[in-house]
Amino acid sequence: MIELQIIGKNRAYSCKIIKRLFILTVAMFLIETSIVEAGRPVHLTDHIDKSSYCIVELSYGSINWTTGVIRAKGRSSSENSGNRGTDDSSVLKSAKNSARDHLVEILNVIGLPGKYRISEAAPLESQSPTISAEVTQSIHMIIAQMKKKAMSAKVVEVRHISKKIAEVTLETDMYGDFLQSVLPPAIREIPDIELFESGNHYQESDLGQRTFHADQGFRSSDSISSKDSHTGIIIDARDIGFKPVICPVIVSEQGEEIYSPPFISRKYAVERGVCSYFSTHDLSLLSQKVGNNPVTIKGLRRDSDRNYSIIISMSDADKIQRMPERHLFMKGCKVAIIVSP
Repeated sequence: MIELQIIGKNRAYSCKIIKRLFILTVAMFLIETSIVEAGRPVHLTDHIDKSSYCIVELSYGSINWTTGVIRAKGRSSSENSGNRGTDDSSVLKSAKNSARDHLVEILNVIGLPGKYRISEAAPLESQSPTISAEVTQSIHMIIAQMKKKAMSAKVVEVRHISKKIAEVTLETDMYGDFLQSVLPPAIREIPDIELFESGNHYQESDLGQRTFHADQGFRSSDSISSKDSHTGIIIDARDIGFKPVICPVIVSEQGEEIYSPPFISRKYAVERGVCSYFSTHDLSLLSQKVGNNPVTIKGLRRDSDRNYSIIISMSDADKIQRMPERHLFMKGCKVAIIVSP
């Protein structure tokens, strides 16, 4: 009887130890998971419904103007890779090189005006003999950045269509050095702007009460609520056939620039783009780019002379210009344009 009691006690003690070890293991797993998740970069578009993305599909790739992600496909076979056998490494290498060429083509189309685009058939100088040496040097630097982007692009998919044919998909984004090289020089660094309330009007001040932070919106140290200020602009251009470009310009009917390079801080333009493009007017999604209290403006038409310009009405232009906080959200590139899918 005594022996049975001892055995029973030992079993109970063993169960307690096992239970504690199990709880400790689960706790350690949860802690490790939270640490890993905390170390992952959070992107503004992580929770956006993909049906709202503005994606331009190409025969050899795609441009996601919402996330800034560019994909390019390349295909090769043993015949066009110079190898008549079935050397997989040679076929894959050729397919990857083809994808890189296509990636450069995409970057070329979105990053350079038509008259400056790359042509494999002839050097830049012979295509446009009137281009100055300074502009030529600048374009060559842009081309170098395009090729650098293509070389550093990651492989996201490999398809073996047959023993002799492979297809490779590369992925990169348009931000960083590429945008730094192609954005207009007129987009420069803009110092932090603060606003304070004087009577019934807001004024700019170095010692302001309300400071705009691009990633967090307005911070206020007084009783003024951020809901009183607009946090961004949404331009509805679905009915005017506007196509995404890297640096769009918003102008009034009289040609006055409402949103253009002088209003934009280069830091934010390089990090997130001059604006964001969407294919739907869902405020819960757009708020990730333009804040919780954006003003929505209707695009009247495209500028016939400049395909990168959207014309808005005089009343809407006046509405924006009456917002003292416009300098804050324009500087942070908190502008979204809705285009037809």
